[in-house]
Amino acid sequence: MEILESKYNEENKGLLHDIREFPISRKDTSGNQTGTWRTLLPVFQEGVAPCSEACPAHIHIPGYMGLVCEGKLTEALNIIRRENPLPAVCGRVCPHFCEESCNRGEFDEQVNIRTVERFIGDYGLDIPLKKEINKIRGKVAVVGSGPAGLSAAYFLARKGVVVDLYEREAKAGGLLRYGIPEYRLPRDVLDREIENIFALGVNFLKERDIGPEELPSLTKEYDFIFFSPGLWARNIPQWGYSGKAIFNGLNILKKIYKGAIPSLGHRVAVVGGGNTAMDVTRVLMRLGKEVTIVYRRTLAEAPAFADEIKEGMEEGIQILERKLITRIEDRIDSSLMIEIQDAVKERGGKIVPDGEKTHRVVDSVVAAVGQAPEMGIEKDDKVFFGGDFETGEGTVVHAVASGKRGAFTILGKMGVLNRDETDKYFRLTGELANRRIINYDELNTFYFRKEKRLEPKRLGAGKRVKDFLEIVAQASQNAVMAESGRCLSCGTCNLCGACWYFCPDASVVVSETGPRKVTFDLDFCKGCAICSVSCPRGCIVMEAEQ
Repeated sequence: MEILESKYNEENKGLLHDIREFPISRKDTSGNQTGTWRTLLPVFQEGVAPCSEACPAHIHIPGYMGLVCEGKLTEALNIIRRENPLPAVCGRVCPHFCEESCNRGEFDEQVNIRTVERFIGDYGLDIPLKKEINKIRGKVAVVGSGPAGLSAAYFLARKGVVVDLYEREAKAGGLLRYGIPEYRLPRDVLDREIENIFALGVNFLKERDIGPEELPSLTKEYDFIFFSPGLWARNIPQWGYSGKAIFNGLNILKKIYKGAIPSLGHRVAVVGGGNTAMDVTRVLMRLGKEVTIVYRRTLAEAPAFADEIKEGMEEGIQILERKLITRIEDRIDSSLMIEIQDAVKERGGKIVPDGEKTHRVVDSVVAAVGQAPEMGIEKDDKVFFGGDFETGEGTVVHAVASGKRGAFTILGKMGVLNRDETDKYFRLTGELANRRIINYDELNTFYFRKEKRLEPKRLGAGKRVKDFLEIVAQASQNAVMAESGRCLSCGTCNLCGACWYFCPDASVVVSETGPRKVTFDLDFCKGCAICSVSCPRGCIVMEAEQ
């Protein structure tokens, strides 16, 4: 050991170091294994981003966001397609629960995941889906070609299973085609997504209405049946009316899509506050009808998607909040008289009519207050339910997840499911071992700067109420790449090297190859936790030394 004296710089303007003298070692420190001082052990442990956890399909969102930022669009598309065969659809109609859970929202503004997914989905419309080369003995019938049926058919056919997809209509899509207006989901986009799925070898059997009586024969012909016919039955409140001027919301949308606009008259009352009620109202307004929504709660409590409500209000929808229709009568001129009262919530939560009765004259009433199944089917070992038929009314992405869950259950029973091939964010049952959801407090946001969220252009309300053009415009690739760069990559290491840079003992090893991106030389790691604290993405945790 020697004492190093202080040195002056060439211009003699001051010390090169802050102290007069300090000790240095004449030998290297390889013999001084400071890891023996450690009481805490660093562990590289990637976690699950809250956006991926909130997504019913459990898409690895940080994974594809990082690839989009680098311009690797095909690789990003492949990550999404591992969990969702309809990204161009979901990028338009999914409420994106992922964004509600985005940690970036606590820093500045949530990442616009929907816009990025839509861009990648549209990019992939002309890129065929890849089929794995498997020779599987087995045949599965999928009943219903809505989002759940399409999803189940996709995941089964991708593995090489022979799939027959039954649909009672002439075209596939179910609710996507016949229940969602074109200004939200253009039909050419839907058609191209479906064509990609069919290209995997799915046999589409159109205009085949499968009911309970056909199931016994199907169970003999097929190894398994995935049953997802949707909810298309009428759910009409008791108004004491038996005339013909009351219509079902989804059936109205289906008829309009087919070009058979029903005779509703000019003045229409729509009952409900969900997406179907909003869609029916906005479609009828585009057809020149005078429409009023009657809803038993406030608009703030309505289950319709926030953007649906916002756009509807911009378009001038009329709504009677906290109101109930209590009686309907025919009038001599073929119009209807509807009796309306205030909707009051009782102590037990039930909503009942109360207060003064008012009256309004309309030409028809459209009920959009929930759908019901058209038939009852009993489950057995060969029949699996999916979509809204299984869970009740949900969203498109819930239906996609249901189809995937059903497909993987069937694959498991067929003995061809390799769990190692599935994404770690997808869970059939139970919880993944050591699964850790990354909270905002686990991130180091020092490395990020505040930026505005990308908001794509929209058609003005005055223009869009005159036609069915898509309201939200496609963002440019540069804008989408910049927006994906705002992703904090919660729980997913992107090899930024911060842990390596700040480690005082040079005991962090970062590698782009191998099963782990970060390892530690424990002979010299003192367990100071600087690597954990410096990690922007919460991928290093400290555990007590055993």
